[in-house]
Amino acid sequence: MTPEAAPCDFCHVIIPARDFESGKAVVLLRKRYCTKCMAIAVKNSKDRHIAPSPQFRTPQVRPPPASPLSRRRHERKDCSIPVELSVFLDNGRLFDRGEAVIWNVSLSGALLRAILLPEKALPVVPHHLGIRVLSGPLKDFQVLGRPVRFVHSEDGLHVAMQFVRVEEAQLKRLRKLF
Repeated sequence: MTPEAAPCDFCHVIIPARDFESGKAVVLLRKRYCTKCMAIAVKNSKDRHIAPSPQFRTPQVRPPPASPLSRRRHERKDCSIPVELSVFLDNGRLFDRGEAVIWNVSLSGALLRAILLPEKALPVVPHHLGIRVLSGPLKDFQVLGRPVRFVHSEDGLHVAMQFVRVEEAQLKRLRKLF
């Protein structure tokens, strides 16, 4: 079946149906080439030193549009705050107590690094993490959270925690960091 009259996909000149029938125009890889554009394409395909004409270039893939909304509920603040870390089982029993460093913090959670626990382990059953800030503007700030992500790194295990039962007084102290 021969194509009907159609525009060239490159120069947009209308190609008569008879040119397709006689071989003066072709359809190649779903693109219609008029006589002139087909000659240019063949010439350029033979010459390795000529960059393709802009009209024959495939457009670059555009990155997906950035989402206007962030996945995070609250802005993070990078920091390096030493804390006392307590690991509690769901029944409230203390599993282990050690030290860690808050690497970044938000109003809803924190990322803990440099975790040092005497037992050198976290429980595999559901548990909570309690942190108490040891120094700085948040000295003696305490909050309970649940682990939401574990990341293994060259410098050890990182734990992202989401705060639970945060009172307004605690949020007020946290807001001073931002």
